[in-house]
Amino acid sequence: MALNAVLPALLTALVFQFPVTLTSDARPVAAVEPEKVPDDVDQDEEKDYWKGVEFGPEDFAEVRRFVKLFYIDPSYDRRMAWVMAANFALHEMDPAREILPRDFLARKKKSRKERKRYGGKVTHLRKSDLFVIHEVGDRDDIKAPTGVLTAKEINRRKEEMRRKQEELEKAFARVPFTEDDFNRVMRFIEDHHAKKNKGEKGKNGDFKPYVAATRGYLASLDPHSTIISAKAWDESTKATTDSSFEGIGAVLTRKGKDTIIETPMEAQPAYKAGLRAGDVIVAVDKKPVSGMALHKVVKLIRGPKGTPVTLTIRRMGLPGDKDFVINRDHIEIKNVQQHMVAHHPDIGYVKITGFVPTTKEALDQAIKSLVEKAKGGRLRGLIVDLRYNSGGLLQESVDVADDFLNKGVIVSVKNPSDRDEVYKATPGSFDFPVVVVVNSSSASAAEILASAI
Repeated sequence: MALNAVLPALLTALVFQFPVTLTSDARPVAAVEPEKVPDDVDQDEEKDYWKGVEFGPEDFAEVRRFVKLFYIDPSYDRRMAWVMAANFALHEMDPAREILPRDFLARKKKSRKERKRYGGKVTHLRKSDLFVIHEVGDRDDIKAPTGVLTAKEINRRKEEMRRKQEELEKAFARVPFTEDDFNRVMRFIEDHHAKKNKGEKGKNGDFKPYVAATRGYLASLDPHSTIISAKAWDESTKATTDSSFEGIGAVLTRKGKDTIIETPMEAQPAYKAGLRAGDVIVAVDKKPVSGMALHKVVKLIRGPKGTPVTLTIRRMGLPGDKDFVINRDHIEIKNVQQHMVAHHPDIGYVKITGFVPTTKEALDQAIKSLVEKAKGGRLRGLIVDLRYNSGGLLQESVDVADDFLNKGVIVSVKNPSDRDEVYKATPGSFDFPVVVVVNSSSASAAEILASAI
């Protein structure tokens, strides 16, 4: 399957879209299908974005070829990339499995504290291998906390996870693992699937070990590199463009077993009720939602305009869970929103949610509207809000930056196998002062715009 390179990126991250496109400047996603939606999603079943998409070893090889050509850091650990590719594929099995260094597993089995975690069935592909395939045991070490965690406790848990990861990586450093070893693991997975499904390799259309393997390989590069289907990409872009629905007006995301409020939309019911970014939704109308699929939580929250919904929220710093009663409303989502700053009739404010093909055009219209409303028909200043803007298309951010800059380099794209690409501002720009607001969730194209200005 041929990929079409849509090169551009300031960042090292790569996001591959199948079946047709590779781009290195799209909204960062984790090593799973994106789970971040406004509460307007209405679906009875969790979507399989890879249904009907053929993806096999040839496609995996094509992705690796693109990594070799375009990834900015050629010194990544290829041995660890093969290990992570195998582990991601093994985790898709039922029950899930993993590769572990043989001596590491032997030590863990002797530990009373970790015996349960590492007590699963073990498979040796060859007696001479320094690694084994281990059936994943009870993951007590990653279970979601049931109570309110203090900042100190959160830091302690992070440090413990970091220490465990370092220990495992040190153990793997002594274990040879090559492409041939990876191929043996994939044969093990395929043989197991064939036996389980009586030879029907594609049963239910959900057997896609090479998709998982590709995600693992890319995850070894950095936290932002992954592969998504073209359908998922299109839906992600569509969710950033203008739309409307009836709900509470909040962007939700999934972390582990928790559904989290990522962004309560300004001036909407969730925002007015006092919900904050980072709040964990424990229950909806007293129904527990821990571990529930994101789309199912969304379905519980949605409802007709004017009807109430009760969200039980867990928030760091609160002594216990708290109920918020929110009246649903008709929500208008606009990728670019604008208004004049209160008590300052000549200072404008625009919020950009993401960089999609219509962003520059919508921003130009927004600023034109603000200028018309400004005292004397001229803005004294503009606030550009990029908080929670996870990025999008590079060219859109370049075009927007050019509106604010008269000269200079906007962004340089570093290509290890080709000449660097340099995007420069052209003469002619807005002449009012600009303040750009960002936070830890501003990423990708949003960072490029903020940095350029």
